[in-house]
Amino acid sequence: MLYLFGLRWEAYNTERSVYYDAGPPRRITFVDAKIDPDRPRLTPSGPPDGGYNVAPGAVVLEQFCEETTGIAIYAQNAAPHAYLIVDATATACAAPSADTLEVSKMVNGAAVTFSFTTDNPPVRYSPNDINYGDPITSPYTLSYPNGSRMVYFKDAANSRREISFIINVDTGGGGGEPVDPRPGEKLFDFEAADGGLYDVYYEAGSPRKIMHYYNGGGAVNKPVVTAEELGFEDGEEITFVCEANNTKVLFRASLDKPFATFTAEANSVECGYVDCSLSVSGLQVYQPTQTGDLGGLRVIISTEAISFTVSITQLADNTTEFLTGAFTPGPFQLYNLKSGAYRLNVTDANGCQASVDYTITAFVPPVEDPDPLPATRWHAVGGLLPRPALLATPVTSLTDTNNEARFGLHVEVELTREGDEQPFARLRKTARQLTEVVDVSTLLHAQLRPELAYPQGIVTPDRAAFLDFRYRYREVDALGVADWVAPPGLQRAALCALPIGPFDENNPNLYVASAQDPAYLVMAFPSGQAVQWVGLPQEVTVWLPDAREADLFAEFVYRDAAGAELEIKTLVVARQLPAGVTRIPLPANVLPCAATVTFRLTDTDRAYAGSCVEAGPVDPPATAHDFNISDLSDNDFR
Repeated sequence: MLYLFGLRWEAYNTERSVYYDAGPPRRITFVDAKIDPDRPRLTPSGPPDGGYNVAPGAVVLEQFCEETTGIAIYAQNAAPHAYLIVDATATACAAPSADTLEVSKMVNGAAVTFSFTTDNPPVRYSPNDINYGDPITSPYTLSYPNGSRMVYFKDAANSRREISFIINVDTGGGGGEPVDPRPGEKLFDFEAADGGLYDVYYEAGSPRKIMHYYNGGGAVNKPVVTAEELGFEDGEEITFVCEANNTKVLFRASLDKPFATFTAEANSVECGYVDCSLSVSGLQVYQPTQTGDLGGLRVIISTEAISFTVSITQLADNTTEFLTGAFTPGPFQLYNLKSGAYRLNVTDANGCQASVDYTITAFVPPVEDPDPLPATRWHAVGGLLPRPALLATPVTSLTDTNNEARFGLHVEVELTREGDEQPFARLRKTARQLTEVVDVSTLLHAQLRPELAYPQGIVTPDRAAFLDFRYRYREVDALGVADWVAPPGLQRAALCALPIGPFDENNPNLYVASAQDPAYLVMAFPSGQAVQWVGLPQEVTVWLPDAREADLFAEFVYRDAAGAELEIKTLVVARQLPAGVTRIPLPANVLPCAATVTFRLTDTDRAYAGSCVEAGPVDPPATAHDFNISDLSDNDFR
């Protein structure tokens, strides 16, 4: 351990020595000893003003190197009376870029002469690898006392050399023979009653041991001495030292050889052991809220130590930045943090350590979802009950700036298949109202004239019976042409005849089969022609949805004139059929007594054969069309 400084308290009758222990872990420790062994220790009222002989915050040791790490030590006005700052990126401690330092020695008695060369002068000398002196020149000579020695040299490139040697010279003890170097620390010496001189040493090796040396001067090398000769009572405490891992080694006097004993106590408070109370809690991370902003964090640091230091490790590359200065326990905040994953490392003045991980996420502007497109609008054209296919084409005004009618005002409309660039139809219509609408059923019907080429009498897809399209329009008058307007959403036309029943102009999708309500239907005829057959069409047409998990059944429920159910016939609508328009034929061999048939799609096959009961004649439905036609060429159904 490296001695830093001492503190004295007369009221305590105490002298405290403060040390730096390189560990691991690195820490500051202190050892108390009586100033006067014969003077009782007084009850303290706290250290007097000026009792600290090192000012708080003063530099105790300028930055020195432990391998490639820089260590600096500063005083503080509380135990352990100093704290350290660790700089893992210290330039002065960086690994040498060019190691050219060469050192040799020559021992001559107690004098040692060192010779050295380097490409990176100057060279400095240290007895302990911590405190390096002023630059020196080669050769460099120093004198040393007896014993094993280790000294150190370093050049400007931070290249280091360790030089070991032994000094073993005649100390004048007689006989001209040099004494052996004595390892360890001297605990005490004493003179026996017969004048014999004794030294007692402690060696902290493995194992620890006490050794005594007889230096002569007496009649014999005594195996036992008295308390008067030794200067201590048997078992009296002499002193203690602190070793690694906060171990306290306590020495007591013994009247037998080797005149001292020791006990080792692990985790000694007197040797700097601290039951760590450091904690980091209440992490709050402040993420950037605008582009270019930086983040921040707030934590609560709790510790019984007087202060703590902080470093930040970037987890991506494991680089660490040390914040300058010491901080007091309590809330701790950091600002202007760049995006990334980090670890906040906290070390308090007692050497306790804690950490917490956090992540700063760069602000990314949210992507606004576009407004959803309108649902597909359906138009039923042709068939038994042709409907108009109305497209909205409103104009901005019917009058000009002079409040006169706009001469020649009309709208131009273009219809384009989905995915095509060129329109398949164009028309013009005079604009007579602001909310003008255009009927394009004739144009659509012209596109939906399927040939009678598909198989008859089976459930069959018919892609020619519908089309998807978009439209655009613009208003035109005698003064010029306005810009095109393309309403959003997809339009869908189907060749069909709607059944008798409610019809919602704003929601024609009611007549399309869907997963929510598959009972609705759209009726259609080959080539748009109607066929008189008990007042019912020859086929029905449905729009099959995607993602059908099982077969469906086209169910035809036959009833008599009184509405009584007679029979149910079904046809399989296979799940493999593609989505879109599918034609479903009415079953053959209908009961002659049946007056009506109701159609629906279902997932259950409820078919059963019925028996015919005589029923009276059925009047044709009261519609706008006379079904008693003489042939199949009535063009007004196209």
